[in-house]
Amino acid sequence: MTAKTIGDSETIIAHLTRKYRLTIDAALTPAQRHDRPSRHAHARRSLLVMSYSRWKDDRYFPLSATAFMAQHSRIDAAGLDKAREYNAQRYYFQGIGRYAPDQAYARGVADLRVLADLIPENGAMCTACARPARCRHLRLSPTSTFSD
Repeated sequence: MTAKTIGDSETIIAHLTRKYRLTIDAALTPAQRHDRPSRHAHARRSLLVMSYSRWKDDRYFPLSATAFMAQHSRIDAAGLDKAREYNAQRYYFQGIGRYAPDQAYARGVADLRVLADLIPENGAMCTACARPARCRHLRLSPTSTFSD
């Protein structure tokens, strides 16, 4: 058995569809299929804003750092500072780090509004389910590991 790490939503979906001949997206129209990457991009940016609040924003970093070190006793303040520096560079190169915190949050709220507007009246985003609370289809983490 060989473990394979697959790192983004579109790649995960493509891998599972190929490997298991999944048909969960078979009912999607071409427009819906092309729209999925856009929804995922908005979701990723929203997650990036949440990460930004924990690592970059001086108002929230102390609380996040205390909670992180309480859960991971092998990490000290110096290690956390290195992670914070790394994340600051990542945020800068991904664009969000070039904004003041309140501007970054406004962008995140705008992305969440776009995602909220995409949710139909019945609340179902899954084309195979009428009841999203009971959806039994793929629920994946941002990075999932699969074994062949």
